[in-house]
Amino acid sequence: MAQLDKLIEKMQAGQEIILESGKAPALKSEGGSAPMLTQQLSSAQIFGLVGEIAPAEVRDLVAQSKAVKFDYVSASKAVAVDFSVTNGQVLARLSPGALRANPHAAPVGNEPEINYLLRKMFKMNASDLHL
Repeated sequence: MAQLDKLIEKMQAGQEIILESGKAPALKSEGGSAPMLTQQLSSAQIFGLVGEIAPAEVRDLVAQSKAVKFDYVSASKAVAVDFSVTNGQVLARLSPGALRANPHAAPVGNEPEINYLLRKMFKMNASDLHL
């Protein structure tokens, strides 16, 4: 089980988890935000937490501080993850639900999904006969 799964389990509909450098993880809703832990997270910790749940296709982009969006399915919930680094400050937003219908079909960065699917098909030595 990924370390973030414990926080994701606490998330309710209409809430999102915010991980930001130098701040404690926060649960944000329309009514405001509340810290989920007392510990403030360093950039390195956020890189580690996000890298642990990132699909293999985007893990290198996270390590290179590239902005990425991907889906993650914990034991009981699907979340959309929006990760970015601006001026050395790391920010990750985990929102309920998935970005796309198939949370396992995660394109690299902002790549069109069809490119990812074709690459996956090629790796599997599959035929494009039925496309």
